[in-house]
Amino acid sequence: MNKLFKSVMCLVVMVVLLFPVSAFAADKKLESVVDFTGFNTTLTVGETAGFSSLIHVSSMSEIGGYDYVPVSSDTSVLQVEPISTYYSHIHAVGAGTATLTVDVGHGYAPYTVTIKVVGSQDSVNHSAEDSTNNDPVDYTASDDYYGTDGDYTDGDANEVMLDALIKYLNQMALLEKYEKSALSAYNKYRVVTPSNRKQAFLAFNNVIVPNYTKLVVGVKKVVPSNEELAVIHSYYLSGAKLQLEGLTMMKSSLYSTKIDNKKFANANKKIAAGIALFNKAEAKINEYTSKYGG
Repeated sequence: MNKLFKSVMCLVVMVVLLFPVSAFAADKKLESVVDFTGFNTTLTVGETAGFSSLIHVSSMSEIGGYDYVPVSSDTSVLQVEPISTYYSHIHAVGAGTATLTVDVGHGYAPYTVTIKVVGSQDSVNHSAEDSTNNDPVDYTASDDYYGTDGDYTDGDANEVMLDALIKYLNQMALLEKYEKSALSAYNKYRVVTPSNRKQAFLAFNNVIVPNYTKLVVGVKKVVPSNEELAVIHSYYLSGAKLQLEGLTMMKSSLYSTKIDNKKFANANKKIAAGIALFNKAEAKINEYTSKYGG
């Protein structure tokens, strides 16, 4: 329940292998690499909204480990309830205006959004002022006035779907240790030359490939609890398998005293194919959280 989007981080090690992490850019906008969703900029007193931080897959390895819980400038207007590092509830507790700020530092300009909270009566008055029809309203019960079941969002059902997502991602988060071990070993041999080829091969053989193999085995054992999550999971699993194939091929390319550049290039193609599937999974996660998280 405390690591809402860790699954993406568990599966990006090969993104780093294919595309080296760039240096932090001064004053780069945080919203250029993170999508903040799930809320409206006008809320009513008593209303609760979601605040989701969806990190782009290509940036997860760089900024995925930071805290994305927003800070309210006025807790008498807006209060923040952290649910996980990447998801919070924001509670409108009083009329007024407050600014939410997410500041991870590391060369990124803070993300800010101003939210206006209105009283329930203000909301009613505003609606009345906007009305261009002053005729009496007939409150006779009918589908035209009250709508049908399909006109309303079932909050309880949405909560069930979000709980299912959290449980799924918590399963994925347990695999993070394998990703970290593989990435740590790889970072020591980001550039392979004839002089360090043997050490790089041993790192792939003894640490990188074994840990990524454990990651893939673990992903296979994760059980999504609904059909939509099963589709997302299929992309993650297929992508992880392709990246493991690429890693294994990379290891093989370093076996001989002369690096097999052709095999290494083919390994990168496998890795790129895996990244494409991870991107599809990320898009599906974004759709899921937008659909059920507000």
